Amino acid sequence: MVVGRTFALAAAFSTLVTGAASAGTITGVHIFNGSDGLPVGQLAVFGGVLYGTSEEGPDGSSTLFSVNPKTGAEDDVYTFFLQKDHSPDDGYLPTGGLTRLGSKLYGTTAEGNGTQATNSPYHGYGTVFSFDPATNTETPIHDFNGSDGAQPSLLGDPLVVYKGALYGTAYYSGPNGRGAIYKITPAGRLSVVYAFPTNASGCNPNSVLIVDGTLYGTTAACGKDGGGVVFALDLATGTQKILYDFANGSRPIGQLLDDNGALLGVTQTSGPDHAGSVYKIDLASGAYTLLHSFTAAGNDGSQPSAGLTLFKGTVYGVTEFGPGQDFEGTIFTIDPDTGAQATVGTFTASTTGYAPFGPLLPYAGALYGTTIDFESESTLNQGSVYKFTP
Repeated sequence: MVVGRTFALAAAFSTLVTGAASAGTITGVHIFNGSDGLPVGQLAVFGGVLYGTSEEGPDGSSTLFSVNPKTGAEDDVYTFFLQKDHSPDDGYLPTGGLTRLGSKLYGTTAEGNGTQATNSPYHGYGTVFSFDPATNTETPIHDFNGSDGAQPSLLGDPLVVYKGALYGTAYYSGPNGRGAIYKITPAGRLSVVYAFPTNASGCNPNSVLIVDGTLYGTTAACGKDGGGVVFALDLATGTQKILYDFANGSRPIGQLLDDNGALLGVTQTSGPDHAGSVYKIDLASGAYTLLHSFTAAGNDGSQPSAGLTLFKGTVYGVTEFGPGQDFEGTIFTIDPDTGAQATVGTFTASTTGYAPFGPLLPYAGALYGTTIDFESESTLNQGSVYKFTP
């Protein structure tokens, strides 16, 4: 891949969704091709430009890219290259997208320097990096070694800013071998905030939300029933409290959303149809409420692929699959008080990309996100950046 090559795609592809309450317009801003890689994780905005990361492309590289939301022009502003022995030079496979802190963007890679970890498909343990949009300079600021965790943000959860530092999850390893929550400064000083001590406490953490000194998150596995947990962690004392234990096979995913004294979240594969759900946990009472179980019937999607987003008083989310378990995917709304759910956007592969994967980003009166594929695996297209206008 040639770094700096720019693609210009007019943002003229759109589909108007009908038949759903408060339907909106999904517009393909940029359609990636075979040399672009596979866009994943959270987008970030800097200077009116969208920035994101892509996983492995056909030439074996990952990229950090920019997209002009007005013109669709895309630029590969940095490329993560693999070495001849398949070990990464400065990290590889960015998975959590990007988070802005000050004048820089921060992200993680699943692979880092070093040899393949024991019983793992990954080389090295992963990195945290910074990126300066003013100079297009990428700098690895921490290389994990296993004892402080491994494979950060593996399921796509972004870093979170709190009091001038960044917080994130390491999916594997850590002091107790079950994954860890970490804090890292912009200068690269990393400390383990919490290491999950027992299976009952959860393992494989995959999200972070911080509200008034309490860190809330989910784990993909372990817990009393083996399906992961929702937990609260007091950052001052290091005390963890389990808020909810999921049934085996639920797969909670994505960052939690603060809803005025409650937490809103999604599972990917829970329920009788294994199609996922939206849930609510009241922090005062501890009550768990199942707001919606996806079915893939009618115009209902299935398998939420990212956390929820609040935009202009409405809660939005995405599903990787669309009605009938097709690969197109949906955008939906959910009422946290009543549980009323509506599909407000259905992706059309030929114009928007399909299978949205990553949280929605509010910007300039619209929501932006990424899809992970386009049309079919037989084509060279590899996902998209899209815009949703309610």
